[in-house]
Amino acid sequence: MTIYGHLNLNCFFKEVFALTETGIIYRGKEYKWNEIQKIDRSFGSVLLTLFMYGRRYPGATIYLKDGTKIRINGRIFTTKGEKPKFGAEGFMTSESKAFNEVIEIIENRIETKATEHANQGDGG
Repeated sequence: MTIYGHLNLNCFFKEVFALTETGIIYRGKEYKWNEIQKIDRSFGSVLLTLFMYGRRYPGATIYLKDGTKIRINGRIFTTKGEKPKFGAEGFMTSESKAFNEVIEIIENRIETKATEHANQGDGG
């Protein structure tokens, strides 16, 4: 299990969720992979972009079956006990490595779920 959250002011960690083999744990409730409907990346509002001198404000929202939405701030998202790390692409996009890794994991699980569901519909 890996705990992810937002590191505010480089010292205040606020847990967002924990990632497990079977899904995610958010606010004490466990959600299985099949309970995650989708994940959408965003780059903030136009107004926020204007205040940040044209820089994008990366984020994502995870939508769960029960209507819960989990919002992730791409700049300060990290694993517990670490400061946000940025790769070469993160330098340009301001997205932390943890942010990109989690989005990739969730997108892969959603695609796998869709493929398995389609195969079951084919009878095989």
